[in-house]
Amino acid sequence: AAADGRDEDEDYSRRTFNCSPMLKDQIFSSSYFKSLLAINTIEDLIEEIAQYADTLDVYNAGSNTTPSCFICQAYRLFTM
Repeated sequence: AAADGRDEDEDYSRRTFNCSPMLKDQIFSSSYFKSLLAINTIEDLIEEIAQYADTLDVYNAGSNTTPSCFICQAYRLFTM
């Protein structure tokens, strides 16, 4: 266990990474984010970002409910 009493392998779904609960739910509901869970190395995630991140916007163009690839990728990075 960590020095502060928390389990070091705490379930990442309970962490917020300073992300709003609504955006977090939208990310977790995203099929793209779910596909990112198969990526287990930073190197592979960097390759994914280079290939698919086309904007730094939080949401896809024309949407305020579908998170962008980059936001999903960044959240995946936080959960690694």
